[in-house]
Amino acid sequence: VAQGNVIRGHSVRIWTLTPESNSVRCELAAQTSDDHAGPIRDICYDFDTDAIYTCSNDGTVKVRSVEDGTCLETLAFPTGEAPMLLSLGVVGSLAGNSKAVVAGAEDGNVIVWD
Repeated sequence: VAQGNVIRGHSVRIWTLTPESNSVRCELAAQTSDDHAGPIRDICYDFDTDAIYTCSNDGTVKVRSVEDGTCLETLAFPTGEAPMLLSLGVVGSLAGNSKAVVAGAEDGNVIVWD
């Protein structure tokens, strides 16, 4: 959440949307703790695994439960100081029928977890 041009809190909020006549009702279903050490920059959902993925300035990707946002796994930069991760995607793996997580970093590199 941005307050006064400063990002406060690094949590994920999961909302339930219910269509109603002429509107949509939004209810907070779950909120995670601030488990990233920096602002969350991107989020994506993978239909095949039914998981949410977040990336952050802290250089990590969190794999989360779609039900309550609980972190199931943390993907970390493999070596050295982690760059800020700005974008994120989950794609079919080059190695076969598994998935790969792809993140774009602020230093211009792309990191792939396969």
